[in-house]
Amino acid sequence: MSLTSKKLFKIGITGGIGSGKSKLLEYLSTIPRIYTINLDVYGHEIYKLNPLVLRNLSTMFGKEVLNYDKSQQPMRDDILGINRLELGKQAFKNEYNLNALKSLVSPEIKRLLKESISEVENRFQDQYDVIAVEGAVLIEQKTFVMFDELWVTTLDKHDAVKRVMKRNPELSEKNINASPSKSHLSSPIKNSNAMVNKIFPLNKQVILSCRKLETGPLENYIHMATLIHKINLLLLEYENIKQLRSILQIVFSKQLLNSIIDFCMNTDHFAQFGIRLLEIMSLEFALVIAKSDAVSVIFGLLRTNDYETVVQCLSFLRVLISNSIVNEKIKASDILNKKLLVLVMKTVQKQPEIEYLACLVDIVNLVVNDKELRSQILTTVLKEDENQNIKIDYLKFLKTIESKPEIKSIRDLSKKISRQVKELEIWNNSVSK
Repeated sequence: MSLTSKKLFKIGITGGIGSGKSKLLEYLSTIPRIYTINLDVYGHEIYKLNPLVLRNLSTMFGKEVLNYDKSQQPMRDDILGINRLELGKQAFKNEYNLNALKSLVSPEIKRLLKESISEVENRFQDQYDVIAVEGAVLIEQKTFVMFDELWVTTLDKHDAVKRVMKRNPELSEKNINASPSKSHLSSPIKNSNAMVNKIFPLNKQVILSCRKLETGPLENYIHMATLIHKINLLLLEYENIKQLRSILQIVFSKQLLNSIIDFCMNTDHFAQFGIRLLEIMSLEFALVIAKSDAVSVIFGLLRTNDYETVVQCLSFLRVLISNSIVNEKIKASDILNKKLLVLVMKTVQKQPEIEYLACLVDIVNLVVNDKELRSQILTTVLKEDENQNIKIDYLKFLKTIESKPEIKSIRDLSKKISRQVKELEIWNNSVSK
């Protein structure tokens, strides 16, 4: 057991009665490394194990809500447990009764939940990455603040009532409608991070694929390349950046990162797939990736003549720097050292493809304010061999590129280059003075 507990990613699942919360939790339980908790089960345990709660229920709703051991011994009247059918009828009579039941049970459920989460994080941290908790009143009881994300299940009111009555024939439609946590209320939705839709089958595919990859290496690097390419394609199916960040938080791990880096180090032909996956993960975990061996791998891959690999490496550096320097704890020069910057400029100067140029201009825009790198951008000397030094004048190179007809036809790139030329001229003049 580890001496320090790992904070697992926590998902709260809530929604109206009959909206599919339990079905979603059951679905998540089939995914490896997700620990699931159903708060209804905790409620049942409280009814069994907490005599004070049982006696308070008897006082509030009458003795009919309890089951007793009515033996033949005189004065014997022990509580055996809860009469769930009768308690349900009483609780759903009106909103007051339901709130009264919650006030008795909710504090105990919250206590048990905290204890369970703490136990999983301390004793089973190596077995799980995510804890998913289902509860009908996570919003109302303010329990949702314990979670990193809140998922809300919704269902048409009429369909929800039909589902509940089929499941519990003893309840009337009037009883069900008395519940304040009906599926058509908007309050849970306002607090939610995700709605239940087609995203969940997609999440399952991504999670299973990433878990398989992090246990690698597979039989060979072709199989790994196929799996990584599949993950990249799946990640492109998310509708917005919020959904993408959510799934990245679930699947990302040091083991997965090391597996991808190992793959990129040991294969030239398929490295672009691994670098693409690192680029996507940089949207959420830029600092972790920046401090890993990923940048060193880029240094080697830029020396290859493979067009797709070089484009992907440059694109990765652009995204990594952009998402890292937002945090004031890291500078551009902490990621892109002078040698790597020189190699990037040299690579593009040798083969000024449109895609190469687009990435380079963006990279320079990101690093030009870093004092350690600015001089390298304005004037860089490269040692080709023992006898020859070649001077790269990036500003002059950029001006030459700016005049090319094929660049002028690409409006966005042309504007970026022209703007960068002017800014670098100002920098250059200030340095000369």
